Amino acid sequence: LRLLDVAISDNKARPDGSAVPLTLGGAVLNDSTLIMRRTSIHENEASVGGAIMNRTGGTLYVINSTVADNLATSGGGIENGHNFLLNGAPAINNGGTVNVWHSTVVRAKDNNQESTNVGNIQSGTFYLANSIVDSACSGSFSSYGGNIFKKVCQRVSGDPNVDKTLTDVIVQNTGAIQLESLANNGGPNLPEAEFLSVKVGGTSPALDLGEAGYCTDPAIQPLFLVAKDQIGGDRPVGPECDAGALEVGTLPPQWNSDKPAGAGFFFPLTIFGKSWTSDQTLRIENKGGGSIAWQMLIENSAGGVFTLVDGPTSGGLGRNQSTTLTFRCAPTSMGWHDGMITILTDLPETPKFNYPISCAMKGDPDSPLAWRNQPPGPISAGQAPPGGQTTAKISVGNQGANPMAATVNLKDVLGDTIKFVLNIGAAVSAAGTHQDVTVPSGQTMTIDVTCAPNAPGLFTGTLEIATNDPLNPLLSYGISCEGVPAP
Repeated sequence: LRLLDVAISDNKARPDGSAVPLTLGGAVLNDSTLIMRRTSIHENEASVGGAIMNRTGGTLYVINSTVADNLATSGGGIENGHNFLLNGAPAINNGGTVNVWHSTVVRAKDNNQESTNVGNIQSGTFYLANSIVDSACSGSFSSYGGNIFKKVCQRVSGDPNVDKTLTDVIVQNTGAIQLESLANNGGPNLPEAEFLSVKVGGTSPALDLGEAGYCTDPAIQPLFLVAKDQIGGDRPVGPECDAGALEVGTLPPQWNSDKPAGAGFFFPLTIFGKSWTSDQTLRIENKGGGSIAWQMLIENSAGGVFTLVDGPTSGGLGRNQSTTLTFRCAPTSMGWHDGMITILTDLPETPKFNYPISCAMKGDPDSPLAWRNQPPGPISAGQAPPGGQTTAKISVGNQGANPMAATVNLKDVLGDTIKFVLNIGAAVSAAGTHQDVTVPSGQTMTIDVTCAPNAPGLFTGTLEIATNDPLNPLLSYGISCEGVPAP
């Protein structure tokens, strides 16, 4: 029997009184030849062999597969043979031959002090190559190398001429393997059972650990000699194959940066006559697999205030690769200067990432300095039906050394449709249209502007923030919202 792109999950082989006192193999009970390629065996249950029981006469291949989160009284994962008491008499089966190639066999649960994912306690043969086992082992195994085990498992080399056990990695705790949760990382979309797998982190010892001679299936037939992982990705991606069911490089690319896109960031202050420029960095990386092609643009930088001083303007990010870009702000005048770092990518769902940037030059290093999360101008609070409300946020912070006095005033509003609430640290003001406040050094004032239309139509107002910052004495925002008919 051959299984390809198959998931077997949520099967419960439970005892049933004296008629069935014990059960074997929650997902599979094998007495013949079974080739399992690109399979997902998870969350099954039996008395012995929570996932698979292979008995005498059975030849089992588990290739590019995940066996995870299975449950048993003894031997929660893959068991080759058994030895237990049944009605007071020994029930012994020597097991057959098991081949586990490029598979992830993890997180079994059983009644032992330390659960076992693989067991070979009788005289059967259990071969392992380029696989991950995150528990202690029961019995003796033949290793073709490239495996990760938690703690030392009793092993002999599967190759009589070369000690392949020397290429295995032994870790003392599962955290070192960097296993992630059981999840849909790709592969076939099956209607009845989820095709799940467990991937490892980008710096796991599983990366490039695999023995090159065992990156293909061990089932001998030429049809099966293909170097693919569980989700159909090519092996290897990198110098060698990765241990486990998934080749990390075949995972989808995943964009990441040390500063959140869209939120914006600002540069250290420049002081007139003392420090004319300031630098800021942005680190971009690919946390997934594959590659990301990217290109960086600096936009809305009037007079060339912002420039790239270190790092490329374009390139590619492979698996777990990162690049740090260093930008410089050189203000041409006092006050705030705004720009935008735009990074274009070949990611189909997120082709563009925007990073708003701001920097300022001031004359007196001790005076207050009003930082704002967006330049003054029009702001839409959105839409709401009559009786409802919608909110816009404006943040003004004090980067200066001394407290900043501010007067927040809302004017030119029709009726009481628009109000604001101030938040400074843990202090929250009552809703209103005018307030005098003090913003301590290093703190930020968040202004929640709420619009509550009393009828359909456009409602407007002007929010003014007057400060004792000599560079920003007045920040003015045109607030608008629209009343729309109730749905």
